Amino acid sequence: MKCFTCALLGVVLLFPLTLFGQFYEYGQDAVSIKWSSFDSENYQIIYPVGLDSLAMDFTDKLEYFYPFHSRVLKWEHKKIPVVIHNESSFSNGVFVWAPRRLEVFTNPDPTGHPQNWMTKLALHEGRHAFQVSKLEQGITRGLSFIAGEQAVGAITGFLPMWYLEGDAVDAETRFSYTGRGRLPEFEMGIRAIMLERGNPYSYSKAILGSYKDYVPNHYELGYLLVRHGRRNYGDKFWQDFQQSVARKPYVIDPTWFSMRNYGIRSKRDYYKQALKEYTQHWKKIDSLRLGDNAELFTHQDHKHYISYHFPQYYEAGKVIALKKGLDQIPEFVIIDSLGSEQRIFRPGLLNTGRFSYRNGKIVWDEWAPDIRWSNRNFSEICLYDLNSGKSKRLKSRTRYYAPAFSHKGNRIAAIEQQTDNRFFLVILNLSGEVIEQVSAPDNQYIQQPAWMENDSSLVMTVSNVNGEYIYSYNIETGSWNKLFYNQHNDISWPQVIGDSIYFSATNTGINNIFRLELSSKNLTRLTDSRFGAFEPSLMPGLQEKVLFSSYSWRGYNVSVVDLDKIPDRLSVNVPDSLRQLDFSSTKEEKEIIKGSFDLEPKSYEPKPYRKWTNLINIHSWLPLYFNYLNPESAITPERIDVNPGLTLLSQNLLSTAVGVLGYEYSEKMHFFHTGLRLKGRVPVFEIDFTYGGLPFVHANSQNEQLQVSPDRRNFSLYSYIPLRLNTGKYITIVQPQFRYQYSSDIFPNANNTGYQSGVHRTLYRLYAGSYLMKGRRDILPRLGVTGFASVYYTPFDKVNLGSLSYSGITCYLPGVLKHQTLKLSLTSQIQEPLKYYMSNNINMPRGIEPFSAMKLSKYSADYVFPMAYPDLNIAHLLYVKRIQGAVWADYMVGKDVLINSPDRYVTDRSFFSYGADLLFDFHFLRFFFPFSAGVRTSYIPEQSEFRPEMLFSIDIN
Repeated sequence: MKCFTCALLGVVLLFPLTLFGQFYEYGQDAVSIKWSSFDSENYQIIYPVGLDSLAMDFTDKLEYFYPFHSRVLKWEHKKIPVVIHNESSFSNGVFVWAPRRLEVFTNPDPTGHPQNWMTKLALHEGRHAFQVSKLEQGITRGLSFIAGEQAVGAITGFLPMWYLEGDAVDAETRFSYTGRGRLPEFEMGIRAIMLERGNPYSYSKAILGSYKDYVPNHYELGYLLVRHGRRNYGDKFWQDFQQSVARKPYVIDPTWFSMRNYGIRSKRDYYKQALKEYTQHWKKIDSLRLGDNAELFTHQDHKHYISYHFPQYYEAGKVIALKKGLDQIPEFVIIDSLGSEQRIFRPGLLNTGRFSYRNGKIVWDEWAPDIRWSNRNFSEICLYDLNSGKSKRLKSRTRYYAPAFSHKGNRIAAIEQQTDNRFFLVILNLSGEVIEQVSAPDNQYIQQPAWMENDSSLVMTVSNVNGEYIYSYNIETGSWNKLFYNQHNDISWPQVIGDSIYFSATNTGINNIFRLELSSKNLTRLTDSRFGAFEPSLMPGLQEKVLFSSYSWRGYNVSVVDLDKIPDRLSVNVPDSLRQLDFSSTKEEKEIIKGSFDLEPKSYEPKPYRKWTNLINIHSWLPLYFNYLNPESAITPERIDVNPGLTLLSQNLLSTAVGVLGYEYSEKMHFFHTGLRLKGRVPVFEIDFTYGGLPFVHANSQNEQLQVSPDRRNFSLYSYIPLRLNTGKYITIVQPQFRYQYSSDIFPNANNTGYQSGVHRTLYRLYAGSYLMKGRRDILPRLGVTGFASVYYTPFDKVNLGSLSYSGITCYLPGVLKHQTLKLSLTSQIQEPLKYYMSNNINMPRGIEPFSAMKLSKYSADYVFPMAYPDLNIAHLLYVKRIQGAVWADYMVGKDVLINSPDRYVTDRSFFSYGADLLFDFHFLRFFFPFSAGVRTSYIPEQSEFRPEMLFSIDIN
């Protein structure tokens, strides 16, 4: 019982730190969508009307793999809701435990490998369902009776993110021919670090990332660590790993105790042990390389991780490429052989990342948001003219991917992926008008088109259950032709010159550039890359040289290979033993994979899924009160505001309605709270009501005492419209807002002879902002502007309170060096009181206590900059990733400022402060989300006084 009590206390303290991740809203679908649902044995499927076939096929996949997941983790889960979204242009899936659900986005990855997208989701997200539900045992199950689903969600925080995602990648790999674990590119980043850099990053850096160096993500590392455990210790290793978390969360690091039972001293030692084993395998493969004649186009010595993608000839001695890196946002650049660069243009949020250059023009595909609905977005083709310096979108609200110029440069080919999972080849003119739309053969998944030399035909990759192909489409005859079958080896970014197709492929266990001669069907390997060769390109008249991107631990470089010097000894195929360490499937896994191709469709009975009847979904509760709807107000550096009481939490499965019902006992008084947030309509509505506590009393004189009852009533209605505009590399948001609030506070009546109860307040506010996308190392936007204007007044009060208007504008300007930002702000406030001043709605200068005034104007300047990226690991307690600083100054001019002490009077007054901040960005106890904490020192010249204060925040994005 003592252990259970300790666990309960730990979970209660953990709730505020994990509630953002638990009650996760991925977004909302358009209000116009109608929904259907049906039940299978282990899942409830909710999906847009019209997707019956896709939903049923996906359910068959989930149910087919269920027993195999169950056997691996030795667990069975209860029925889980699955929500299918089909209007997103990106590819994703997410499993959330509170409320418990699986959300999948049906749009296939336009750069993906040859694996059916819905199969991958069934395997990957289906494994997550088993991982988290397996925690519902022992003490954690007891906690779930006390706290609902959030108990399991909180305990999930004890499982490393690398395990959760690595094990899910392992599932998609072992139960299919082409999961990510079999892709050379998936382990390429870690392999390059170990072979080229020579030693691994610290365990903390490897799992938590860095601002200084590129660190492969927790999917890539996690798969290697999970496979190492299964290979050496069996499935039971990970079964015990999870069971220890579920049954012993009170020991703070239960996975450590689990590993100790297998003779492993720590997760850090396990990490080193795993990398040592993999490195031995990688060194063996590396020693067998024969080498090739590829060389770097330019020998630039980059201090930071920088990558150049899709290099294409611009003119003699110059290449145009897409440049990315830790140090910057993506941009198109021209590079010459001496290493000098010229920036051309910065695009918006890239989709495939592929661009095509011809005749002084660049074309690419770009993510585009819906103006209101976050689960509806688009992929639009953009064009930039180097001669005029102008860019344009060819057509809005499309789902076009991987555009490619024809050789003449007068047409563009792209792949269209529609919301019902139908695939098309589209051919456009330079105005964006569709010349031709062609259905994919048998609706197979087509990707990455490229024009043949005479522009009368195109080639593209085609994926189905049997693997990957190259097809051609003849525009004149309208016929498809199968040119090449590459089994389950991946093919990417084909290019055609003359009689040959050039592409990157995984046939040799490492991505290399290949040439397929169409007349003879001969396949020749052109490179023997150490880590990977990608994205080949040629130009008419320069067929003797191929440009491509080659990988190193410092990023992707532009390389070139001379076709006249290709060694004859380069082979095409290699044995599985020289591929990834766990490339080969076992006999049992092969049988499972084969069975997944021969599923017998099951019968399901769809029925309408009504939004309003499913609005309430109570998933969690707590024998305490915490403000879940506004957690920021309840979490401060000084305290976590949790009081005795009871809280019930509701969130519907479509994430359009969140509700809280609570009772709180605080300061010897009773409070009742209700709140509801509705996000399924164009305006968002938030409704809150609180009963209890003492009303605020505004007496006629300071000596007058009124007897009041603890029956304060506070009601508020808040509505806003979150609008996201499509402005390329700038993030642009517009949000009109309205708030109505009633409170039963007490004011003098109109005759000043008594008192009246109740005051009504209204707020009208408009916010707008546009700022440049932030790079990995940017603290604030380097360029942008935000502004707001607000009017706050009491419409029915003619005696006590008047009106208040306030507005502000903030500008972000580049600092002297990279990642430094100068932030300039101007805010002002004017109020017209009747009898009482209202509280300020703009902040005072930092370090100065608030004052009320008739008019306030504030001017602020902040200079924010990174100081160091130490990647400092202090045992397993702290991992410090960045130290940042700021110097600032605030100046405020006040008219008719109300001074309350020692005597109450009104005067004009100015306020001034300046100071500096020192912040440390770090992870605590290897918790996945980063913290930021530090100190601010303010100097107040008027008092000749320094005032220190603590700063604290947590980044949950």
